[in-house]
Amino acid sequence: MATWDQWLQVAGVTGIDSDGGTQISDPGLLLSAAIDGVGVALASKQLIEAEVAAGRLVMPFDIVIRPAQAYYLVVPEAVAERTVVTAFRKWLLKEAAKVREG
Repeated sequence: MATWDQWLQVAGVTGIDSDGGTQISDPGLLLSAAIDGVGVALASKQLIEAEVAAGRLVMPFDIVIRPAQAYYLVVPEAVAERTVVTAFRKWLLKEAAKVREG
């Protein structure tokens, strides 16, 4: 997940102490706080799409930060070629491609 320091850098904002204020690490609580008007949230697009579509949240900026993290699907070699694992791997790659495209 992107940090406020990364977002501020991409936005070209300087002179802000990103360590100030309340910090909420739980995504559910973070969105609840933002919906309740407690502050602003930095969250993944997939996490907020439904709230934005419902009008409970807005994205005031078009700034998008691609995280530098990666996810890996790992299974024991003995089951890697099972039908259910192969089907899940294909589905997961398809969903990841959708996210990557926008």
